[in-house]
Order: sequence, then structure tokens, then C-alpha cells
Amino acid sequence: MEISNITQQFIEQHLNDDVRSLALKKAPGDVDLQFALTQISGHRYALNKIPEWASARGIIYPKHLSLEQCTNQHIALYKRNYIKNAIGKEQWSMADFTGGMGIDCYYLSCKDRQTLYNEMDEMLCNITEHNYKILGRTDICISNSCAEEFIENNSNLQFDLAYLDPARRSAGGQKLVSLSDCMPDITQLQDKLLLLAEHVAVKVSPMLDLSKGLNELKCVKQVLVISLDGECKEMLYILERGYTDAPAIEAVNISSSGIVSDITSATPQKEKNTLANYADEMEISEGCYLYEPFAAQMKSGLYNTLADNYNAKIISPVSHLYISEKRIERFPGRRFRISESVPFNKRSAKEFFIKYPQANIAVRNFPLKAEELRMKFKIKDGGNTYIFGTNTNQNNNILIACTKDN
Repeated sequence: MEISNITQQFIEQHLNDDVRSLALKKAPGDVDLQFALTQISGHRYALNKIPEWASARGIIYPKHLSLEQCTNQHIALYKRNYIKNAIGKEQWSMADFTGGMGIDCYYLSCKDRQTLYNEMDEMLCNITEHNYKILGRTDICISNSCAEEFIENNSNLQFDLAYLDPARRSAGGQKLVSLSDCMPDITQLQDKLLLLAEHVAVKVSPMLDLSKGLNELKCVKQVLVISLDGECKEMLYILERGYTDAPAIEAVNISSSGIVSDITSATPQKEKNTLANYADEMEISEGCYLYEPFAAQMKSGLYNTLADNYNAKIISPVSHLYISEKRIERFPGRRFRISESVPFNKRSAKEFFIKYPQANIAVRNFPLKAEELRMKFKIKDGGNTYIFGTNTNQNNNILIACTKDN
């Protein structure tokens, strides 16, 4: 797959132009305008998500959905170190059975070891093969088949790592909640995969239930839950042939600049054995600090471990909000300084919202949704005040006003 020189020149000349406006203009006759518009739009999207690829001249971008679903470069690099530690080797051979745009295969593989990329979409396969050449990775072997066929065709091979990213939507577009509903069905393939490779890494959507995944998969050694700028992006299950011990769960937040926040890690049993430290309502008061964990920490379910690690108190078993009297510098989440807290009743709430006519509102285990609370008390959105409606360990509904503490 090649780009004509005139089309490539057109793309480079208009990289900073508005795509919609450009689409209305007449392009030179030999320019493939539709292709050029896809590339300009794709390049702009890739600048933040995969900057190394965006900086390479001649990269071809696929349709937007593939770009949207591909792994962020910083996440891929973090996963590489994580997988390296799980495998216990400096170099490893790898087969990616659901290659997609090829980002994970590119960053997770080693140049000095055998690497196979497989993708059932022929066009995506051709684009990835072209891009790998641009990026100097001609060592990666390309295959165009479904994952099941790829496994059968390569059953005589052995890899250190098998990698899969099952499709997370049904034919009708509904979001799926079980691995057995994804394509390919990893629950049916895992035995064959563990014969092909000592380690199997399965990337799944954060929409899937973590515990359900542990029940559906065998030999799970580790589970990595990843947030990017506070938004949970993916989970990664690491399977190891013959592994029978309890899996370790790790939650991490990575910033858009690649900075890694403190990591929360524990086995499910350790989390269960860690005593919860709940706050008394009197402690939720002016001057104290309130913490809202990053989405990865929330998804991991390591609530007691998080409180124990940072000497924080949990407001209630289901609110997933934390407080402390002293400022915790490295808590993995957003930090606020409490201005006041009041019981949620008709009189207190009315007086409370007179003080805060504009605020950012969030609720945790609260009888009203955030928008319902906003409409009921006619509160404008935005501003510097943050209001949390939640339930305490004493099973009382309260309102907490606070400001962000950066």
C-alpha cells in the first residue's frame, strides 16, 4: 500500500487545515481527496494518542473507529514493562492474534525475537504492514485470518506471549459484559492459547466485570486496571501456564504526558482481609480533605487496601469517597478541601444551596441523581465549588461542599 507523491504532498500541505472546510474545496485532479481527508484527520488524532507514529512521514491512518479503539502510546509502554515483569525475561517472542491497528504489537514485541501479527480485516492488515515498514519493523510477520484459524495454522509454534484484544461489541452494537460474549471467545480458546504460549495477555474493556473475568479465565496471574487522566481505559489479564496461586490486582493512573501515579496492588484475599477504616460523620468537617479515587482504583475493587495504604478513612462502604485530617500528597485521585457538610434534609439542603448557587455536583449512593439535585435546587453548573451528595457509614445522607486542592 503506497501513497502517491501528489496526494502525500497535499496531505502535508494541509495538516493544520480544518477538515470540513477542506472537504468543500476543489482539490487538484490527481489527489485522492477522500483518502487525504482521512489522513489529515487521523494525523491530528494521533498527535496526542500515538505521537511516535504521528511524527513519522508516510504513516497511513485507517478509519476513525480503529484509531479510536487503538491503545494510547503511554499505556502501551506501561504495559510493556508490566508484561516484562510478568514474563520475567528481557526479550520474548510474541503472537498478537487480534492485531487491529498494530499499536500493542509494535510496543509489546521485541525486535530480536519472533513476532507475529494477525488481523482478520484485510485492509487493516495491509495498512499495518505498510506502517511497520515506515517504522522500521520489517521483522514482524503479518497474517490475515481470524484468531481461531491463526491458532490452528500455528499450533506447532511456541511463543513466550500470546496477546488478544477481543472485540467488545455485539453485531448490534451493544456493549458486552462477559468475555464469553466477545469475539473471539477467549473462554473457549484459552486452553489452546496456553499450549501455544507460556503467558497469555488479554486486553478487555473496563465495561466488563473484573471478578467475572477472573471466574471465566484460568491460570490468571495478574490483572492490570489502567486509567488515563482519571478515565478507566482498559483491563489486562495475564495468564501463566500452570499458575494456581491467587492473582494480583494492580490499578494505575497514567497522565496524558506519561506520568504514572502511585499504584494500588493487592490480591482479592488480601483486600478481603484488610480491615475497613470508616469515618464517623463528625469527622467529615471543615478543613478536612476529601478524596475521589481515579477510575482504575475504583474498578479494581481495592477499596480497603487504598484506605490502608494512605491512612485515609472511608466515608461509607459504597460511596468510595475517602477523607483525612492531614493532606495526603500522593493519593491516586482527585483531592478536595472540605468547606462544610450538612445532613440532607429539606431545611438544611435549602440553606446549603443558598450559599452555593453554582457548583459542580456529583453523587455517590445518594437518593437523587446529580442532575435531579441540580434542578431541584436550581443550581448552575461549573465554578470553583464541588458538591458531593453521599451516604455515610451511619446510613445518613449528607451534602459535602469543597474546593479542589491541587
